[in-house]
Amino acid sequence: MTKYLSKGLHSLPAIVFAALALWLSSCQKTPEACFEPTFSSSIVGKTIGFRNCTQDGVSYRWDFGDGGTSEQPTPIHDYARKGTYTVTLRAFSENGNKSDEVSQTILIGEKYLTRIEVVNVSLTNENGGFWDPDTSGPDLAFYFGPDSLPPNVFASADTVADVDSASFPVAWDFSSQNIQLADSFWFFQLHDINTVGISDLMGSWKVIPKPKVDNPFVLTNPLNAATEVRVYYEIRP
Repeated sequence: MTKYLSKGLHSLPAIVFAALALWLSSCQKTPEACFEPTFSSSIVGKTIGFRNCTQDGVSYRWDFGDGGTSEQPTPIHDYARKGTYTVTLRAFSENGNKSDEVSQTILIGEKYLTRIEVVNVSLTNENGGFWDPDTSGPDLAFYFGPDSLPPNVFASADTVADVDSASFPVAWDFSSQNIQLADSFWFFQLHDINTVGISDLMGSWKVIPKPKVDNPFVLTNPLNAATEVRVYYEIRP
């Protein structure tokens, strides 16, 4: 009898320790995994940040879907190739016994032009007069290509004639023309065909839009401060 009682007393601390550990584990909350990428679609080589909005998480494991991983709470990541990637975050409790997982897809591709809006232009020429002797407003057109004037163009927009203040915004839809902004120089032409058939050129300038990330991004003409153009695009694989 004494032998069995002694054995029970010696094993009591281990039992208490196990019970305490189980109790502490049960008190820990299960994390609710949550994250928000800075961009849900982006271009190759652009850094994407991931804001961790997890509740009750202590440690984290990220899988970016391209072989890259991280254990940082709020990592950043660059994708080297186009494609659609599934980003997964698993959040763990303090002892790692409880966890939660959430996933989102990221599209990595190139920028393709969808729409252009001319928000404003000067309706008078550099001398403050009318663009045409008949006092009509200027004509607007866009050209895309290696040179400022046709015929060396990748794509062009129909001319909108005799623009006045009520015409704005003047817009064109390019969503079906497959114009990749990362590859194209493009030029804005504002002109008016006067009474003798000569085009009075108001503004033309070259832009390399690859560094632009805002959508839409805004262009202004350094030769004509009144000009404002908005360029819209979408990311495609």
